[in-house]
Amino acid sequence: MYRAIIFDMDDTLIQTRKVKYKAHKHAAKKFYNLKLTNADLNRHWGKPFEQLMGDLYGAVEPLGKVLDNNYSI
Repeated sequence: MYRAIIFDMDDTLIQTRKVKYKAHKHAAKKFYNLKLTNADLNRHWGKPFEQLMGDLYGAVEPLGKVLDNNYSI
């Protein structure tokens, strides 16, 4: 008997990559005038979110501020 069912939503049941890439590119341009490419995103995609953001944005600003800006989109 099954007690739980686990769904992997992102890029498995629902194709979110296209929308998420667009959002990341928009935030990078809006807040930091950075141009993220699909290659940049592909290199780090699948990492835990905070690590992904740190790797994409480097030391442009403290990670907390980068996250706040991203969440505001």
